[in-house]
Amino acid sequence: MKLRDYQQQAVATAIAHFKQSHQSAVMVLPTGAGKSLVLAELARIAHGR
Repeated sequence: MKLRDYQQQAVATAIAHFKQSHQSAVMVLPTGAGKSLVLAELARIAHGR
């Protein structure tokens, strides 16, 4: 599934955060914005490492 622009931005922001820090992060998106899809994409990227 193709991520929407704001979901791609959330993924990019999370990746940038974790490249600079090993601290936890909180992702805030409104109801129905696809947080699960964003998390799935982050998991897919991490699995490919």
